Amino acid sequence: MQWRSRIQLCFLCFVLAACGRSGSQHASNLTATQIADRARPATVEVVVEFKAESDLAVPHIDALKLVSDLVASFGDRKPETEDALSALLELFLRNPDAYLAAGETRKVSSSFLSQGSGFIVTPNGYVLTNAHVVQPSDADLKEAALDSLADLVKAQTDEINALIARIMPGYQLDTEGSRKFALVLLENDIARSKFQFTREVGIIMPNAQSADARHIKLLPCDVIKIGEPTPGMDVAVLKAPDGEYPTVPLSPGLNESGVRPGADIYVMGYPGKVAFQPLFKTESHIQPSLTVGHVSGIQDTAGGWQDIQMDAAINPGNSGGPVFNARGEVVGLATFQMKETQGVNFAIAIDLARNFLNAVGVQPSQSRFTERYTEALQEYERGGHGRALILFRNLAVSYPGIGAPREFVSELTASGPGAGRRASYAQSRPSGAFQRPASQAEPSTRTRSRHFGSFLFIAVIVAVALISGIVLLVTASRQ
Repeated sequence: MQWRSRIQLCFLCFVLAACGRSGSQHASNLTATQIADRARPATVEVVVEFKAESDLAVPHIDALKLVSDLVASFGDRKPETEDALSALLELFLRNPDAYLAAGETRKVSSSFLSQGSGFIVTPNGYVLTNAHVVQPSDADLKEAALDSLADLVKAQTDEINALIARIMPGYQLDTEGSRKFALVLLENDIARSKFQFTREVGIIMPNAQSADARHIKLLPCDVIKIGEPTPGMDVAVLKAPDGEYPTVPLSPGLNESGVRPGADIYVMGYPGKVAFQPLFKTESHIQPSLTVGHVSGIQDTAGGWQDIQMDAAINPGNSGGPVFNARGEVVGLATFQMKETQGVNFAIAIDLARNFLNAVGVQPSQSRFTERYTEALQEYERGGHGRALILFRNLAVSYPGIGAPREFVSELTASGPGAGRRASYAQSRPSGAFQRPASQAEPSTRTRSRHFGSFLFIAVIVAVALISGIVLLVTASRQ
């Protein structure tokens, strides 16, 4: 009887191996379209407003002293008007503090916007992005300070021209003289100022293409943890208001991600030139773009973490956006381009971002919305559009602030202003945005054929096992 048991065990192992093979086929890579559909709801635009404010004792020009020193500089000689104008400017520029006296205190302020990308990793709204998206560089802060003083410097320049007009009718500073004068005043004002810088961070959820601008809302965020702009640990963790949000899956780590030279890579985000392009309607701006490329290499940084080098296009505005492997898992954050090169772009590996999340006790997880949304997508890709429509409609009602379900409802019902627009998504995107590689078939056709092939394979194996079992039983009964 031992030989019969061994034969049965062999058949059992064969069946299990066959099923395992079939299961591995179901875990095959996603197409670019499938990755875009799954990632879009949780890929957000990050908007940061920086403000520079200062209380400044605005200096005024001591005109009496300036004119008195000007006259004294010529002695008994009566200068030509143009000579006197040049002498006045030179006198002031040589020692501006001698002719500037503190005046009334005035509040000066300026603000500027920074735009980037990010992605939601927990159902209650934790977001990952780059540190440099929410932390301005010193150059940006200086520019904001200068902007805040621009009106003040213009008023001071007008004051000196008014003085010149009184003592030298018909004359005023030329362009070069005004520039030199304004520069001295600006340096003086900056030295007297003590600026305070503040920031307000928010995210904008991706909109449905069929929606209008009224659906666009900025959700304020807290900065929970922030690193340093590149070459530092260029990662930041944000927290949106409590709610139920879509999420994207994170790879356990770069070593487990399948990312290696030559592997497909996908970048999603909001490139600034598209986001602020006046050609497109405002509501169309709140749609992330997908770019496709390959991994060029894995680089070890001096700081001890790894960067993914890739040729997938990234642009200003993509910073902080998710970078996906072929399984649709986030493997990094799009971070920077190598200057004066093409196709040399870098993403910080997900391992560093996970360290930031761990440091603040955040555990990435899938949201209920994403679970239901993925189910609807799978039904849609199998060609079961009737049930998919029901699932998407339920999601649109349950989650009115998330645009993707409405877009699928619009397509599947073939009515309304958004009808048919998803079908042309790949072809209608602007240059540099998502385009499906020609070698990739439509996901619904590909998925159906894959499922049918797997079903047929399992059916054949099960039939062979059953027949073999019957033969063994008959043989045993005869003996």
